[in-house]
Amino acid sequence: MGHTAILLAFLLANLAFLLWLCDRDGYEGDDLNSIVPMFHLAEAKAGLLLIYRYAWQPLSYELGAAMYRLTGSPDPIFLLAPIAGAISLTLLLWQGWRERPTRHGWLAVFALLLTIPEYWYSGLYYNSSILALPFLAGAVLVVRSTSDAKALFAAGLLAGIAALMRFDFILACPLLAAFTSTHSGRIAPIAVLAAGVVVALIVALATGIVDLSAIFDVYRASSAEIARKAGDPGWDIRAKLFVWTLTFTPFGWLILLVGGALGLWQANGAARRRIALYLLAAVPLLFPLKDMLSVKYALPLLAFAPMVLIRCLAAIEAALPTLWARLVPAALLGGGFLLAFISISLIGRPPFVLPGLMPARTIPTHDGGRSYGGYVWMMRALDAPAARTEAQDHAARLAGLFLGGKGPDIVIIGGENVFDRGGVGWRHLQLKLEGAGIHGDLVGRDQIRFAQGDRHLWLVGPTAPLPATSAEAIVIDERDPAG
Repeated sequence: MGHTAILLAFLLANLAFLLWLCDRDGYEGDDLNSIVPMFHLAEAKAGLLLIYRYAWQPLSYELGAAMYRLTGSPDPIFLLAPIAGAISLTLLLWQGWRERPTRHGWLAVFALLLTIPEYWYSGLYYNSSILALPFLAGAVLVVRSTSDAKALFAAGLLAGIAALMRFDFILACPLLAAFTSTHSGRIAPIAVLAAGVVVALIVALATGIVDLSAIFDVYRASSAEIARKAGDPGWDIRAKLFVWTLTFTPFGWLILLVGGALGLWQANGAARRRIALYLLAAVPLLFPLKDMLSVKYALPLLAFAPMVLIRCLAAIEAALPTLWARLVPAALLGGGFLLAFISISLIGRPPFVLPGLMPARTIPTHDGGRSYGGYVWMMRALDAPAARTEAQDHAARLAGLFLGGKGPDIVIIGGENVFDRGGVGWRHLQLKLEGAGIHGDLVGRDQIRFAQGDRHLWLVGPTAPLPATSAEAIVIDERDPAG
């Protein structure tokens, strides 16, 4: 099989896997807080509806809203994540393969990709990090491959687009520049790369997609929230330590730490200086990790991981006898497949380590439970029918009340955030109605009306006035536990 055929097969296999298991109706809350405002994006940007951190991920919003306008359905928005995930994985495979250009090199890189399960997890539900990853992965691939000015300008554009998809990806630019400088040995290529990034951002500013003051507001609000809750369970240093351990599988940490140390020991003076430059340029990418509560926030850094890990693997092989060195990639691949199906749970009583299929004890993150192994079963459970939440079930009942035939109008009052009391109407129910082809009309600030024949359903924010309806209208206050 040629290179192109292998990459295409890898792309299609990952796309099929991610499409099979991906979420299509809401997973961790922030996805719905992002997707549902896309149905009325212009009005939400104007302040007529609540919108979740638009300034931090503007191009992700614009892309999702464009998909909704094109198809009239929310379903394609959910599919953006598995598509971006499959493309990212293919580019990451290509990146590592380029560092080890042998006939069997792609198998070693695939084994290394298996040590970072978050590549696949993030492709299973809508989030702006996975939408940004293929653009940054593409930029990395370009700067490692050529010093051509046009290509480097294109790489800069890709990096700029990644930042517009999710702004913390801008932190990758110094490391991109470091790779560009060591590849060419000149300053001019770095300027060309930077020009591409700047052009992307200027176009976004000129078209009103980017608001710099709003970006800083989002950053300050997020930092304040993390500082305020730093001692709370699920936010404290203990939670962050466990999340950090999930960045790689145990095999991945072994390759990184042992191979990294061996690589430094084996390197000559010039190579060590290059490594020092790369580590210094990577410092901005490490800054967000101090508050990492979900591994997906490490994706800007992990866009560079295949090339690093393949070098670490090569250092380990160089330190071993030839026969053992040849077995290392195969052993790593076998270990990766083993952890894909077998979990290792850490428990507080003998025997302390418990193997199994599904983990006996999951590790909580802000994007759901994770584990050390059993990844296929964990991913399969991510959108399993048994995982339907109470909010989703309640939204289905409300939708049935409206879609089930004739009856009085319905007014549903509640907060617009999925985490608010009453957010079930504004998020889960609105998604269900739009998915059923019943499109809402914004009739006022924090007021959306759905029509089915002569019958109407209103979603009303907690401070918005109630609509004029007949006396028989059903009013449901979702903020009240009694309804």
